[in-house]
Amino acid sequence: MFGNSVSAMPDYVDKVLKEWEAIAYFAYDGFERQGRGVVAIDPDASGSVSFMYGPADFFQQQKLKEVTRLLELYDPATEFLVHFQDSAAATRTLRIRTPDGGRNPKGICFFRMLGLVVEQPEALPDYLPEWFFRALEDLERAKKKEAEPSSGAERGLTLASFTLSVKTAYNPFLRNSRYAFTSRVMPANRAISLSSALMMT
Repeated sequence: MFGNSVSAMPDYVDKVLKEWEAIAYFAYDGFERQGRGVVAIDPDASGSVSFMYGPADFFQQQKLKEVTRLLELYDPATEFLVHFQDSAAATRTLRIRTPDGGRNPKGICFFRMLGLVVEQPEALPDYLPEWFFRALEDLERAKKKEAEPSSGAERGLTLASFTLSVKTAYNPFLRNSRYAFTSRVMPANRAISLSSALMMT
């Protein structure tokens, strides 16, 4: 974890970061849609927490030099930035790195999209990135290779077992999250162009 302060985070930020797969997916999805940006975390009096994705140009226009510096440094595939109210008079931005042994934001995004291919193809977004299609082509090549006569040597993970592992890895993201989450695109206001509401259950 990196950032412009090492003091303790507010409880609501800590709780959101513990829902790693939800916020990591949201951050990488925002990156694919809008480029580099920051996930703003905003609580309200009811206990719900809203995510808003602010693209880099918003922070550049506001001349927030520390945020702009972090936007240039972070690696969207393995890290994301969070921005939140630290006190009545101050905000804070942190650079969050994938924990040891954890799945990185790009990997989480891949597995979520692959889960949709397997289980809900009609729910796939219309902006699928080029790298995702290349990955599907790699899987198709692996399937064809699997169909070739076996030499008897160990062939490793089959496509069928890979699909099963995808379902196993992906479904807990849907079933076990402590948050119910929805998203919508807000093209009229690019400063907050993607929003997701997370409600405590």
